[in-house]
Amino acid sequence: MTLKSSAVFPEITGAVLVSKVSTDTTVYYNVTNGPGLLRAVLVNNLHGSADAFVQLFDTTDTITKGTTEPDMQLPAPANSTRVYYFVPGINHLNGLSFFTSLGGIGTADDATSPTGNVLVSLIYTAT
Repeated sequence: MTLKSSAVFPEITGAVLVSKVSTDTTVYYNVTNGPGLLRAVLVNNLHGSADAFVQLFDTTDTITKGTTEPDMQLPAPANSTRVYYFVPGINHLNGLSFFTSLGGIGTADDATSPTGNVLVSLIYTAT
């Protein structure tokens, strides 16, 4: 879905929305189909009984869960929704890949599936 500009957020003209429901630690590779600017991320963990973490990578290469260091980690507390805005955007050169996990970086659960369905929506502008 391509987003149109609004008076509130004129910078989103031409932005694209990508949404995935993550029920386990499946890695979604190159969801942006190349380089661009990450504008916002929505993480819906309303069905999770524990915190979840979105692990973001600027790579299209193979990601080993629990070993490959993410470029960014976004927490989503249990039973909550979080929206992260990045102005003017976070540049990614290769393509964004991500997975969700039960634990944060360096914890015993950083490669464990979250406790519920986690909806991750990314808004980005291709460059």
